[in-house]
Amino acid sequence: MLRACSKLLLVSILVIAEGRSQTPPNPTATDVPKKFDVASIRPSADRSGQSGDWMGTRINGGTFESRRTSLKALVRFAYANAAPEPRMVSGGGGWIDSQEWDVVAKVDDPSLAELSHKERSSRVRPMVQALLEERFKLRLHSELRPTPVYALVQAKGGAKVKEVPAPQDAKGDWMEAMSRFSDENPGKPFPGSITCGSGLCTATAVTISEAIPQIAGSSRADRLV
Repeated sequence: MLRACSKLLLVSILVIAEGRSQTPPNPTATDVPKKFDVASIRPSADRSGQSGDWMGTRINGGTFESRRTSLKALVRFAYANAAPEPRMVSGGGGWIDSQEWDVVAKVDDPSLAELSHKERSSRVRPMVQALLEERFKLRLHSELRPTPVYALVQAKGGAKVKEVPAPQDAKGDWMEAMSRFSDENPGKPFPGSITCGSGLCTATAVTISEAIPQIAGSSRADRLV
């Protein structure tokens, strides 16, 4: 067992406010918006009988949407995903894991539609931070703590993977880009994606650092990989 110092996000949540819009000061033409223009946060509804349902987060133009997402997952998106390794989130009580939320937040920023998925996520994260701080009265700080981790190492003989060219950054909404690719390339996996199920993960044109969090989550690893 290895031990390493992981940066821990300690969360303190005081009050919850739902469903109200927020209006930030009007930015100048050269400023990047720091807040959403309007936003709604509500407890997730039961969609068990609906077809084609999805969960997680997506960004379509100037709209950030999250479905059936815990507060802890929203904190990880807003504060931790820009790091090379996902950071641990602690505090706030057990409900930050158990209670799921639906979020729809919009900002008038036409330039978002022209950015890649990674660039768009980086632009939106500070706005999600501001939203969580305002609606949930979120306060947090980070600190280093020794923690057990799993280390991914090469097996004897080296890695049995094939190097391929990096995929082009998807423009617009990620899910819509995947749908278009599937229509244009029937039966082919979407470049830059990884899917896991039934004990098997299949990745196409992804970096090892991108694959590790997905594999760790799908295997329900009990510590950081």
